[in-house]
Amino acid sequence: MKSLSILLHGSYNGSNYGDILLAWLIKNIIEEEGVNCILNNASSYFHRILGKSGEHPLRHNLKGVDGVIFGGGGYLTTKKIGIRGYKLLLLTHLVPMLEAKRRNIPYAIVGVGSGPIHDPILQRISKYALNNAKLIILRNQESRDYLRKYNVTNGIKVTADLALAYTPNMIKIEDDIQAERLLATLPKGLRVFLHVNLYNPHGGISDIERGCEILVKELIKYAHDDENIVFIIGSDYESKQCNEINRTLHNMLPSKRSIVIQDYNPWTLSAIINRCDVIITTKLHVGIIATSFGKTVLSFSGDQKIKRFYEQINAGERCIELKSLERGDAYKQLKNFIYAEPINIEAQRELAYESLRFIKEFIKKLQKEPK
Repeated sequence: MKSLSILLHGSYNGSNYGDILLAWLIKNIIEEEGVNCILNNASSYFHRILGKSGEHPLRHNLKGVDGVIFGGGGYLTTKKIGIRGYKLLLLTHLVPMLEAKRRNIPYAIVGVGSGPIHDPILQRISKYALNNAKLIILRNQESRDYLRKYNVTNGIKVTADLALAYTPNMIKIEDDIQAERLLATLPKGLRVFLHVNLYNPHGGISDIERGCEILVKELIKYAHDDENIVFIIGSDYESKQCNEINRTLHNMLPSKRSIVIQDYNPWTLSAIINRCDVIITTKLHVGIIATSFGKTVLSFSGDQKIKRFYEQINAGERCIELKSLERGDAYKQLKNFIYAEPINIEAQRELAYESLRFIKEFIKKLQKEPK
């Protein structure tokens, strides 16, 4: 009997931490059901880190595929009005849905964020593609509101971000040992993982970069005022620019109470987060994983999807948008929350587990269909 093959599609063409974890969680479910998982729109780094050896094309055709899962990520949107944003949504994400529909291959859309989609034509294409999906699971209510606005009438389920299903017991021993080794030189104190990848060391131009400048200045002041804090500076993807940012931050912080994680690896990053007490981040999934691991998180957001998450877990006060940050705001936020208790997210975690159950149901239905 021929084993099934499922194409797993997402924003997998880089090394982004959140995208890797979301793909890993879904890939595990697919393979646990005895089904072959084929990664689509995935870089060689992505294949390697998920244990797919050998050479793989960036984009697979759908020949021989029995189903498609469009995995988690906030990609059903045009973040900026312009041709690049339109092309990204249409060519990278909607075209595979349309091709699956044309070939009569069942597809599910799982754990995604959606909206806004600025172009009326793209809204209509999205409506057609999503209304033909067998399953749509969104990670927040705002995404559902956008799709309803675009007349997506297919049954939509709203759960929570799939990454909340990722827990500390999934960290491998060797990754935890590596994290312990990297942190061994730090003195005792409150361990703060510092992740400010939106900072521009050469001067801010955008409102977000200017907000990040304020954040960094007030963070440095707070670091000198509170000598109990030790800093671990790191990134959530491979980037020379991030390495420059991290070195700049390290040079500004007390040298004996801060280290830079030189080499990015998503599994080591998870172990480092688990060994820290507090996470300060400008990105989404570093904050989500830290929250899932029971850590105190302070979010300085550069994207509306981040604010959505903290409001969903009833912690909106722990997330400030960088574009509206004013002098004194960041210092006040640090003073109010750096020693605060973590947020309990067990109710939202159950919703993430529910998403994984929906994926299993989709796979089992494929297995029952005649070939």
